[in-house]
Amino acid sequence: MLVDDDVLVTLKALSAFGILPEVDLGGLADDLRQPVRRAIDRVLDAAFRESPISVVDHCRNAAQVILSRWMVHSGSSESLLAKDLGDVCKAVERDFNKSAARDAANIVRLLHSRGKANKQETEQLRLAVEEDATLSIEALGFLLREVGWAK
Repeated sequence: MLVDDDVLVTLKALSAFGILPEVDLGGLADDLRQPVRRAIDRVLDAAFRESPISVVDHCRNAAQVILSRWMVHSGSSESLLAKDLGDVCKAVERDFNKSAARDAANIVRLLHSRGKANKQETEQLRLAVEEDATLSIEALGFLLREVGWAK
């Protein structure tokens, strides 16, 4: 509401096109495919409706789900499904020598810390902004291309 009692509505124009690559999960078993699809859908929903911190959080979750499911699909132990993103990143480089995939996921992992008050205080971090959320989404798209799940 403005001073003169007029209502000001601000619209944010966004398009789903180009936000993430189209995903091809056809070769995955259903128990691996469904969590990946849900995680990607949550990222897309957050990109249109939520704060930058929330978008980064959803991207972090999606990166963990994508990398761990990809590794299990590629022959790693299913124990990776329950690991934190930092542990999954270490396993990606150790077992598959995919440093670019690891680094993309690590970017999202590091940006995720910016949403935590204790990390902001101890490490003097600034809050995540729209550009940080965009970077997280771009890193997630890169990750999908690196593991071969982007069309």
